[in-house]
Amino acid sequence: MFQYAVGTVDDDFWLGEHLWCTSGRLADQFDYKKIFVASIVLNGVLSIIFASHITYVTAVGIWLLMAVDVLVMNYPCHIKIVRMLASDADQGKIFGMNETCIGIFNIIFNAVMMLLYVKFMEGIAGMKAAIIGIAILSFVLTVLIAFVLDNPKKSLRKKLLRRQKKPAS
Repeated sequence: MFQYAVGTVDDDFWLGEHLWCTSGRLADQFDYKKIFVASIVLNGVLSIIFASHITYVTAVGIWLLMAVDVLVMNYPCHIKIVRMLASDADQGKIFGMNETCIGIFNIIFNAVMMLLYVKFMEGIAGMKAAIIGIAILSFVLTVLIAFVLDNPKKSLRKKLLRRQKKPAS
């Protein structure tokens, strides 16, 4: 039953595919800033739970919850936020910059997680330290994003005003 619900290597990731297909509606119909911030907080909370109970059963449960968190809440809102940063003509540039920044940040953060892992003598203690590092980063980013990200209603209003001011071509 579990393999049917989650999927196997042969049939791809069934749960992920079905969640991902419907998740864009959430970002479009509701306040994407609140969903995005909630997703990052949830990531931190799930990381703390996982760090405090490292077992196989906990891992499977946390990873399933994180799949929902990322596929339903985080990723669609992230795409919407990045898309709103540039005009239609510059979408390729903005997504290229986004992926470049994500890659650079991942290199830096993974190096920090490896340092934490080694600093706490590898094994379970190192794993817990790395996971707690993810939780701390999640909470720091939550505060940063809550203040930096524009309110969607205000940002839509500004965009509409800019379009009205442009002369018709």
